[in-house]
Amino acid sequence: MITQKQIKELFTYKNDNLYWIKQPYKSHFDITTPAGTITSSGYRSIMINAKGIAAHRLVYIYHYGFFPETIDHINNNRLDNRIENLREATRAENNRNATISKANTSGFKGIVFCKQTQKWRGQVKVNNKLISAGRYLLIEEAVKAVRILRQKLHGDYTNHG
Repeated sequence: MITQKQIKELFTYKNDNLYWIKQPYKSHFDITTPAGTITSSGYRSIMINAKGIAAHRLVYIYHYGFFPETIDHINNNRLDNRIENLREATRAENNRNATISKANTSGFKGIVFCKQTQKWRGQVKVNNKLISAGRYLLIEEAVKAVRILRQKLHGDYTNHG
């Protein structure tokens, strides 16, 4: 496990990114650009001792001295590693701040159309349980109800879209 001291010996934090203090090993890295590369999942990853570590995790330990269970990007931008945009979270809290699923067909998070009742159903997931926000004839009513319920249940980790 890498320590805060080791990270501060390797990197400087400026312009909201980590930069190598000196060129690591005999590599081709440019110390004037942010350290690491962008992965296929959209995160910046930095190789240290032949192991890729997410840059946001390194930024967090750089500032706070420990690795939390999960780090949440408040604005959901995986490349925005400003310390102000990173917060400690549980996995459940991180999921609450998730954006709308690519599989969503209604265009609104937590809204599905019920073919049986011909109504829009609002629902919010908490602790692996779906909590109903009701069924509505108009999608706008379902959206309003689910947003109120989500705010109540998710608090600071609420993300409506």
